[in-house]
Amino acid sequence: MAACSPPYLNMINIMIKQKFTKLFQKKQPEHTSNTDPFVFVHIPKTAGTSFRVAVQQHESVYCDYGKQSEFTSPDVTAYLYETSNFYELKQQILKRKGEALCGHFPIQRFADFAPITHQVTFVREPIKRVISHYNHFVTYNNFEGDLISFVKKHMNVQSRALHVIPIELIGQLGITEYYAESLNLINNGLNSQYVALTHNVKTQNHIDELQLNDERLQTLQQHNQDDIMLYQKAIALHQQRVALFEEQKEWTYIHAKVNDNHVIHGCAFYQRSPDPVQLDVYINGNFIRSFMANQFYGLHPKFIFPRDRYIAFRYEIPKHFIGLIDTIELRVVSTQQNYVITQ
Repeated sequence: MAACSPPYLNMINIMIKQKFTKLFQKKQPEHTSNTDPFVFVHIPKTAGTSFRVAVQQHESVYCDYGKQSEFTSPDVTAYLYETSNFYELKQQILKRKGEALCGHFPIQRFADFAPITHQVTFVREPIKRVISHYNHFVTYNNFEGDLISFVKKHMNVQSRALHVIPIELIGQLGITEYYAESLNLINNGLNSQYVALTHNVKTQNHIDELQLNDERLQTLQQHNQDDIMLYQKAIALHQQRVALFEEQKEWTYIHAKVNDNHVIHGCAFYQRSPDPVQLDVYINGNFIRSFMANQFYGLHPKFIFPRDRYIAFRYEIPKHFIGLIDTIELRVVSTQQNYVITQ
């Protein structure tokens, strides 16, 4: 029978074990990443889970999927749902250990947690997305209604999540149908190395797009017109962005409108360069003049823009063009990237 150790020896052994444990822990490599903090707006059924899991392999990720969700991080629950302290959560994420904040929330919610160039989201073809969303709700949320009743409660989900900011200003805009291409662009924009993964795609198909008759399909389209228009813009932006990426040219974010006083106004900024963007304006295909996007931009106040917001421009259209304008186009002088202003 083994002799029992005196109590003081047990205490010494415990102290030694704790000492070596602390020394070992100090030698562990701290979390390091070249990726600056970013916010990922995870729109349901757009391959967002696959992207989030890819991020979690490299970064410290805080999740906000709602107060009751098992995926919501404890810190988010404590700071937001128990004390409603956005400021402290922001300090936690930006200044201590967090690199990403992901979840089902509108882009406005955490707009000031990362620069606009580090706001990330994916969008998907609206009809496919809403059908996938319906199948998910039937499988996992015990939804018992039909597709049309579901659509009436969940219409334009994508545009409602993003509507507070023009889509052309969202830093990293992925397309579900072009996931690999989108991931390349996002990796380039975030200085990251995420790999394409596939998660959360095994939802049972209670209904398929091919099963829709013309009347039901038309109903889905009518209730998702905003999403359809947003997706069309996103596809055009994606194609243009891929083309410039392949030419190794820097992307320029541009947004512009013409107001009732016939003034072109908007903003433009590079993805990386701090220099002001020089733009050429063309009316009806004819070069008119150049100007710099270096004025103060006061719109969308919660978002963080480059150059301390000195990214705006304003140009009054000459009076002799009024009533004769077919097209207005802006071109970035350094890259020839073009932006057509819709009137």
